[in-house]
Amino acid sequence: RRQPGGVIELIDMYENDRIGFEARQKGVLAAYDAEGRDLGRVDLRSPRSGWMEFKPVPGARRYVFAPLP
Repeated sequence: RRQPGGVIELIDMYENDRIGFEARQKGVLAAYDAEGRDLGRVDLRSPRSGWMEFKPVPGARRYVFAPLP
């Protein structure tokens, strides 16, 4: 889900091996478990311009991407 300010919320319901999403600028990604506990930052890589991808964190259910200013 896209949020104001370019924030993107991603939910991993299927325990994927990797997740990719469209992002127009660089940013940081944080992982949260099903109860909303912060599991820390997640390493991102850009396979091509305008896209980011990451390897899901064990126990994480929700990810929040926040673009850098």
